[in-house]
Amino acid sequence: TGYVPMNRLLSLQAWLEDERPVGTVLLLDCDMVFRAPVHQRSSPGAPLFQWWYDLGPLSPDDPWKTAIDDLSTVSSSDMAPITWPCLIHTSDLRAIMQRWIDLTVALREEVGSWESDMLAFAAVFAERGVPAERTMLAAWLPWPDDVVGDAPIIHYCQPLLDENDVEVWYKYRYTPWDPIGDPGRAALGYGRDLLRIIERYARLRTIAGDVLGDDGPRRVSR
Repeated sequence: TGYVPMNRLLSLQAWLEDERPVGTVLLLDCDMVFRAPVHQRSSPGAPLFQWWYDLGPLSPDDPWKTAIDDLSTVSSSDMAPITWPCLIHTSDLRAIMQRWIDLTVALREEVGSWESDMLAFAAVFAERGVPAERTMLAAWLPWPDDVVGDAPIIHYCQPLLDENDVEVWYKYRYTPWDPIGDPGRAALGYGRDLLRIIERYARLRTIAGDVLGDDGPRRVSR
């Protein structure tokens, strides 16, 4: 279909079927990093969802609302503002997997939206009547510091800005493993944490590249 998020859904489904894991799964995006450990666990029937802070009620003319109302067994108004990161037991993930895939495909065909898998995720749990226990597992750019608090994960989905809304860093314009510069340029506290994390990792990768080189391990003078 050319819809990249399907890779996650089909990979999860194959992993659940082939490996038969049992326990808590932490669902993430590939553009998320940890700034602290995540210690919570999920028990069967009680997933712990990320609060989708800026997802308000869908307006009557929103194509998402029309599509969800047409394709889901619940009204879009029944959906809780939930997304990932999500801590979910494998039994619950296995139970929703095929429906999540099917509804994602249908929403993508109907609306063509990149967020089709996200809306399908919320709709499927509404269909199943699963309690939508929400927390702040991740700071999603550009959510405010006072909303995300000390969330242990950072989602760098949007450009990182300074106090004047000038771009400081953006994943699509960053060349690994270039230096980051002064983390203090970022307006958001967790944005400064993100820059420090990237800077540390870039430094490690640069050192590793110096040591390994293109032709295998070699000694480096420092």
